Amino acid sequence: MSHTGKITAVLAGLAFLSGGLSASASDGMHYVAAENRFLGPEISCELSEEAGDTAVKTALIEGLEIPQKELSGTRWYYDYVDLSGTGERDVLALLSGPWFSGTGGDTLVWLVSDGNGWKVHQTLTLVRSPVIAADLSGNGRKSLIVYRAGGGTRGMWVELDQVQQENDEYLFTTVNDGVKAPDLGTLKGTALFADDMILDQMTGSYKTLG
Repeated sequence: MSHTGKITAVLAGLAFLSGGLSASASDGMHYVAAENRFLGPEISCELSEEAGDTAVKTALIEGLEIPQKELSGTRWYYDYVDLSGTGERDVLALLSGPWFSGTGGDTLVWLVSDGNGWKVHQTLTLVRSPVIAADLSGNGRKSLIVYRAGGGTRGMWVELDQVQQENDEYLFTTVNDGVKAPDLGTLKGTALFADDMILDQMTGSYKTLG
């Protein structure tokens, strides 16, 4: 076995022992990253959807006008999320790769239903996984808690709130404008994109848009 193979086997064994195992016939084995299992006592970890939803994929490619040459190099994870508190599901997708990533993180895309499929509602950059969804407003609308780092500043968890616009739509504040989040130990929420993405890359167990 190669040196890389041994590392992969060890990581897979550790992931198995720590729990969070999910099997997929098409994508192989998926695990919750070990560091995400200790975010807070009331923060549950959720693995991203395993199957590639064609409608979501098409909406991302067309809505973001992603060049054909970039599709095979773009990794994506997504989850269905009730962001409004009404029971209606939206989609959050995390895209990484040369066209979407930088030293500050990856790109998060919020998609909403247009009656026939999905459309891009908002795009946020500088996002690192996991993304914690929590109801901090008390009105059911989810806030997003993300880790902001880079640019020579001290890393910290920040809160992105939904702000009502003049057209009555809601948009999240940007990562740069996020305010310091409450202590994670006091939060109740769901850690989205909690997957062990490093292990996924090592084993090829990830989806691309190509």
